[in-house]
Amino acid sequence: MPIPALPGSELSTLLNDGPLRELICNWSEGLSRCEVALPDGRVMEASLTGIPGVGKMIGLHDITTFRKLDQLKSEFVAS
Repeated sequence: MPIPALPGSELSTLLNDGPLRELICNWSEGLSRCEVALPDGRVMEASLTGIPGVGKMIGLHDITTFRKLDQLKSEFVAS
């Protein structure tokens, strides 16, 4: 579900509860990365950084393959 574009709105007010909202709301406490599981099964790593004079930027990196490899490794070691 796309987030509606509302100029001048705080991004944290547009997000439902979840890892991205927590990342944005707790950024000043040093939290700068989190994992976000998408409904289609993909896993994204979100990184938040401040841009002086502009605001904040969230970068998303698809780490689904790495999570699948971790799962396979864990299953292999457990057997």
